[in-house]
Amino acid sequence: MPIPLASLAHDPRAAIYANLKDAQLRSREFLGTHSLFIAESQLVVRSLLASRYPVHSILCTDESLPTIADALPPAPTFPVFTVSRELMHEIVGFPFHRGVLAAGHRLPEPTLNDLTASATSLTILEGITNHDNVGGIFRNVAALGGNHPAVIMGPGCCDPLYRKAIRVSIGHVLHVPFTKIADADWLASLAAIASAGFTIAALTPSGATDIQNIQPPTKPALLLGAEGPGLTQPAMEHATLRVRIPMRPDMDSLNVMVSGAIAMSHLCRPAAPSTTEL
Repeated sequence: MPIPLASLAHDPRAAIYANLKDAQLRSREFLGTHSLFIAESQLVVRSLLASRYPVHSILCTDESLPTIADALPPAPTFPVFTVSRELMHEIVGFPFHRGVLAAGHRLPEPTLNDLTASATSLTILEGITNHDNVGGIFRNVAALGGNHPAVIMGPGCCDPLYRKAIRVSIGHVLHVPFTKIADADWLASLAAIASAGFTIAALTPSGATDIQNIQPPTKPALLLGAEGPGLTQPAMEHATLRVRIPMRPDMDSLNVMVSGAIAMSHLCRPAAPSTTEL
């Protein structure tokens, strides 16, 4: 049953949504130090409701409630607050036009061993701090990573449960398994991934092998670095091979979301069936 919040924006029940633009809150959220995360927009909230993450609460405008009503459980165990559009703006601290917010509880991440045992492909990220790129990569992984993809977050990566990363991923962050690796364990983790039978392909403009010429490995692991600095030399030294995307010689590189999607479409595609002459 929706609970109207007709009182002040400082109502303690709405505290998790208050001042989402506040710099300190954004900093903590970016680093992943909250026990809760925020999902915004109808599509992302519906994705949260269909995920394994427990829902803490939902805050939506009166006119937006019908857009998620069919995704709500028959007897929600969490509160669903409804407010006017004006009060929504007052609570979050800026004009918010997506109409629906939700808070979810973080869960313990799987271990690296869990993911290498269950995943059919891995996408490994190093130093990717931009939440748009992280969200876009998760969306690509969900679409192109094969049957059971997973993501490994290496040193310097932003939190995939930062709300903008979730929104850019259209909620796929909530359905693709991931784990974060501590800096001190980074190179040993890459070695463990290779030992688990994955072929680590480092994507770099200086790669010796054209990715179009690669036969998709049985267990691909795509290694992606940040735009600009790219992958570190120690990380590339742990790769099975270094691959490049062919492009015009006067072009330096592509956005990491775009290049990652192209690479996944080659590395994670089903192997072509062998043919024999009759």
